[in-house]
Amino acid sequence: MKIDYLVSGLRITLDAVNTSPGPRTHILNFTTALADAGHSTRLIVASQMPFMGRFSRIPTAAFARSSDAKLLVADGIRLLCALWTGAHTFMRTIGRPAPGLIYERSAVMQSLSSFHAAKARSFRVVEVNGILSRETAGDRNALKLEGVARAIERHVFRSADLLVAVSENLKVEIIEFAGIASEKIIVVPNGIAEELVLIERNRDVGPTTIGFVGQLSLWQRLDRLVEAIARLRDTLPSDAPLVEIIGDGPARPILEKLIGELGLEHQVLLLGRMPQVDAFARMASWTVGFAGHEKSTSAAMYHSPLKIYEYAGLGLDVVCTDSRDARELAHSGLRVEFYGDERPLDEALIAAIGLPSEQSHETEGRRRSLAESHGWAQRVSLVLDAVRQRSTQVGA
Repeated sequence: MKIDYLVSGLRITLDAVNTSPGPRTHILNFTTALADAGHSTRLIVASQMPFMGRFSRIPTAAFARSSDAKLLVADGIRLLCALWTGAHTFMRTIGRPAPGLIYERSAVMQSLSSFHAAKARSFRVVEVNGILSRETAGDRNALKLEGVARAIERHVFRSADLLVAVSENLKVEIIEFAGIASEKIIVVPNGIAEELVLIERNRDVGPTTIGFVGQLSLWQRLDRLVEAIARLRDTLPSDAPLVEIIGDGPARPILEKLIGELGLEHQVLLLGRMPQVDAFARMASWTVGFAGHEKSTSAAMYHSPLKIYEYAGLGLDVVCTDSRDARELAHSGLRVEFYGDERPLDEALIAAIGLPSEQSHETEGRRRSLAESHGWAQRVSLVLDAVRQRSTQVGA
């Protein structure tokens, strides 16, 4: 099947060094799995269009400091960019054979698939990673024309033949937000990339290392991890765990201040943003991966934490808040310690630190097993099976 994969987000780039590593990883893993399954995929990326590259270099934190007037100007630019990238998409697709599938990763105030010349002749799938109008306005303080953004987002959802939600909680929110029928939405979470399983662990015997990788956003609650390490400082052995944090984002200044106030400069290291290959090499030396996602302006936590899949693929144990993704991985063999309202983070950290060491063959066996059950090939199959089923229903 020929597939046009559209990336509408102006800040998303596929370059090795970028300000949106999570979306980049998801896109590349998904399209690689499509290619491995024998499908021909053409990427159309908004940030790669003329004059659009500058937007991919804007850090998320820049919007949090903007005045209402500047945000209104930014919204106006978003709308102009939507027209420009839309026109560019139309020109790239007019006169070409219609692909069997148009697959779009949605973005706030943007929709390349709405301008695709073959949208009426091809099956149209929109992947949803959040109610972005609400998230951008409420969580990131980066949007003023929320009503306009909501209207565009609802139109994109309703125009699609099939929606792909990254979690069951998000599916429920999409139904409430856009009035979409449940059978028009499938849940496809993130997955484990085969390349991660092939990375050699370089964990030496020594103190436990607890790591985090990703955008340093407030809802990741890294402040709670730092505070927990401070509380446990006197109760842990002398080789107390070292914490390494890879990434950047609006929460970094808060973390720097907190680490200094608690005197943890030697225990908690902020390593900044790294190229993915370097990040994975560093992560392969960790013992435990941390994922503290919490709900923000949503009714429930709806994310599919990609980092948990990365931790699993690299053979780490995990300390995290509850999510369906983590539960499914735990059911498949991942060693997970959950924390939340009923169990404090301190207790989960102590339990993870105290987990018995494994033989290397046990860790490697678990990595391979998890990748088989939760790999990107399995995720792609879910989407394509749903496309075939839905196409038959629509045709009938």
